[in-house]
Amino acid sequence: MAADRQRGGTLWQHLRCRKQRRCRHRCGTPRQRQRFRRRLIAERLAVVESRQRVGDWEGDTIMGKGLVRVVTLVDRKSGLLRMRRVSNGEAAMVMRAIIHALHPLQARVHTLTWDNGCEFADHAVIGIALRARSYVADLYSSWQRGTNENTNGLIRRYLPKRCDLGAYSDAQIQSIEDKLNQRPRKRLGFRTAQHVFDISFNRGALRS
Repeated sequence: MAADRQRGGTLWQHLRCRKQRRCRHRCGTPRQRQRFRRRLIAERLAVVESRQRVGDWEGDTIMGKGLVRVVTLVDRKSGLLRMRRVSNGEAAMVMRAIIHALHPLQARVHTLTWDNGCEFADHAVIGIALRARSYVADLYSSWQRGTNENTNGLIRRYLPKRCDLGAYSDAQIQSIEDKLNQRPRKRLGFRTAQHVFDISFNRGALRS
């Protein structure tokens, strides 16, 4: 219809809505978009790709049928998981949950790779608080955070899709985290994520 209007036609006048529709794929408000200045995953160091060290984390959120979400953070080398329940997906709330989850492990946090969602718009603040570099995966490229995506699949056995995440307590979320961190993994030689995380750190695998 836009082409008809440009040619001087009259078909567009019979539309119910005569205004031109615009495709909007923007991330949040203008203020949010301004602060969502991203360091793309293509800039990430080769050592992160190789999984040679503990301390390179991937982050995402799991959604249910309500507003409540669960933030998931996974170390690429060991698969160690941190989970935090948040009442909604607002960037400030997600930011505080992430800092709270990883601050005790700050010495073991080198890089952070995020999903492209607006809930991670405060990634720069997170990076400053944890003294780590943040990177953002490309749109529609969940495979770039494969460790996190695979772990989310395991979490879904306990938190099925379309479930009400608000019905789960923080203690229940912590219990799920503990079970997965103590679960033997084939890729780890059937050791647990917690064991590999601790041993790698003790052997001085973490380097600044």
